[in-house]
Amino acid sequence: MDKETEKTKTICLVGCGKQKLAWPTQAKDMYTSPFFRRKRQYAERFADSWFIISAKHHLLPPDQVIEPYALIGAGVKAQRSWAAIVAGQLRQVTDPKDTIIILAGKDYFEYLGPLLLSYNVELPLKGLRQGEQNRWLKDCLERVCGHAGK
Repeated sequence: MDKETEKTKTICLVGCGKQKLAWPTQAKDMYTSPFFRRKRQYAERFADSWFIISAKHHLLPPDQVIEPYALIGAGVKAQRSWAAIVAGQLRQVTDPKDTIIILAGKDYFEYLGPLLLSYNVELPLKGLRQGEQNRWLKDCLERVCGHAGK
């Protein structure tokens, strides 16, 4: 099958979380909050593949083993640099025709989104407060939501 007829993929980017285990483990298991778990469930259910986006690790494959860490928020310059690195990593593992779903806070998509203009980017949680995001994910996981998924 040539590049022109290949199926486009849905890639989900899941924002990491503050609550973490205290020992090394796969990234998908490191973050322990119910909110992260819901985002992970959504990604596993509706995307062809998914990654965790982390201020420290950038684009993180879910099966990669990482150490626990603590990181404090960064300034605009650091966020722009982070976004450029993540966008470059994404270009190496995706096709511009793919759909990118970002399940992360404004600090992540604000600078990353403009660097992904060649993709179809979806921000289903944009504009919702965290409680509303959690409720949306819960409702979506309990029924088949509007996303076609995989």
